[in-house]
Amino acid sequence: MIQFFLGLSHLAKVNLFRTSANACAAVLVAAVTVAVSITLFTANRAMALDRDGQVGIGGGIGYAVPSFGTRFNDAAEADLHWGLWFRKHLSTPWTLGIDVVRDEFREIPGAMTAFVAGVDYRFSGDAAFSPLLGLRGGFAFFSGTNHKDRSFILIPRIGVDWHLSNALSLDALIELHHVDSTTRSDMDSGPWHSITPKVGLTYYFGAERKQETPVAATPVAPSPVATPPAAEIKLADSDNDGVHDGADKCPNTETGTAVNSFGCSVNEKASVKLEVLFESGKAKIDTSNTTSLDEFGEFLKKHSGTKAQVEGHTDSSGSRELNLRISKMRAQAVVQYLNSKHGIALDRLNAVGMGPDAPIAENKTADGRAKNRRVVAVISEK
Repeated sequence: MIQFFLGLSHLAKVNLFRTSANACAAVLVAAVTVAVSITLFTANRAMALDRDGQVGIGGGIGYAVPSFGTRFNDAAEADLHWGLWFRKHLSTPWTLGIDVVRDEFREIPGAMTAFVAGVDYRFSGDAAFSPLLGLRGGFAFFSGTNHKDRSFILIPRIGVDWHLSNALSLDALIELHHVDSTTRSDMDSGPWHSITPKVGLTYYFGAERKQETPVAATPVAPSPVATPPAAEIKLADSDNDGVHDGADKCPNTETGTAVNSFGCSVNEKASVKLEVLFESGKAKIDTSNTTSLDEFGEFLKKHSGTKAQVEGHTDSSGSRELNLRISKMRAQAVVQYLNSKHGIALDRLNAVGMGPDAPIAENKTADGRAKNRRVVAVISEK
């Protein structure tokens, strides 16, 4: 691709239209970057990661294309761009960036090195793939020129940020480098511009996957009571409802109440939190620990007269649309597991994506968000 744009530049030189050729090259590279970004975005919308507070370092390369401004733009030819950076995620959408960037040009001596800082905003919050808008500002220095005075540089940027894994992300960006002055004595010193498509990788330290918080598969009774003593679990029937304490999902049922096979009133439902781990940002169950699911599958097999509604819940990070979609997909994954591994008929199971709409804790803290990311099975009679 670089050879293609170099060919364009040479053709422009022959016809004395160098500036126009550089601008066209920048537009073509930008169009390719946007097309690839849209393709990746549509393929990865259901993934999600939580990078709040994480710190990363990275680097990237691109193509600095002088586009418009001064005689410097007319004389310079497009060449390599590279950069190194530091990232700090201030919140789910906002990221602080400190960058060192270098633009090299052919046909003129010297190159530009800039030290800049600024912020980026991810429009899709903690979604693994998100459009991004950012701004950098700082100072630029030219090497190999007659003057080395610093110039102000402003870099607006647009692109996409793709979290490839827990610790690695890929950026595809288009930047406009606006430099206040060339600092050259042999050219006018007005502002000049280059359009710079680039790609880069960032490595994050201490990355942890966002997953459903492990919770013991302890039945949640409508009226919480103390767990019966261990010695009584197998044989005792504390509420005398005909269902021994070891299988009773609703302890302390009022005497004389008609109960179902798991010890709850025939008009009452019992809910069970399931300890389910998912691969980071995905709806695929992590099979390294399925004890809770297997116990629940055995319960459903034993109590064939029951049915279950499997509810997926998320915290409020990211868009509601994304959270509803991923919570539904995770609930469906649990239903498919119970069907394929334990033979539970699909007409006894129903998957529902609740998204962020039924929190059990505040979403303002990491602990609260972790509690809200859960999978719950609501049991009832068929």
